[in-house]
Amino acid sequence: DAMPSNATLLIDDCHGVAAMGEGGRGVLTRAQIDPARVVLTTTLAKGVGAAGGVVVAPTDLIECARRHASAYVCTTPIAPALAMGAVAAIHAIDHEPWRLRRLQKLVHRLDEHCERLALTTPARRGAPIAAFTLGSGATMRRLHEELIAEQWLVPLIEYPNGPSERYFRLSVNADHTLDDLDQLFETIDAARRDASKE
Repeated sequence: DAMPSNATLLIDDCHGVAAMGEGGRGVLTRAQIDPARVVLTTTLAKGVGAAGGVVVAPTDLIECARRHASAYVCTTPIAPALAMGAVAAIHAIDHEPWRLRRLQKLVHRLDEHCERLALTTPARRGAPIAAFTLGSGATMRRLHEELIAEQWLVPLIEYPNGPSERYFRLSVNADHTLDDLDQLFETIDAARRDASKE
């Protein structure tokens, strides 16, 4: 259905900005959404690699947020060095398009591995982050220790709204290689086969 003429769509695109869509512009370009009546929120801590967050919206909404939003009023802004790091990262996204192309190839390979091992649902396709479980809690702790020993950082976390109480959260970036992903998933696949024997 079409949006009412006076409606504004709020999109929280923390996983899409700098990773999806044309030029890394996120789900707005990937889904071909007209940005004219959209408020976009995103973090600078994922695709941009800094800290903090941004709200992209018409000027009147930005000014309203500055006056009334509890996340903005009486809070400390990000450090200037982090802000400049974010600016430099956005410049790289705009002027080094090979990074996004490389990331998108890695995400495609990540999707293939996750689907082959039935670790995640197809609904998460296209994101550079995958959350998954693997056997029992003891199995996941063993795999986590094995991955750390082999110098793979795949955090085993407890965080709301994941696939279970405890789960792995894997992310890829443009500095990884296809070989990196293939080797990582060889280790995960071996752990999955061992878990199936328990």
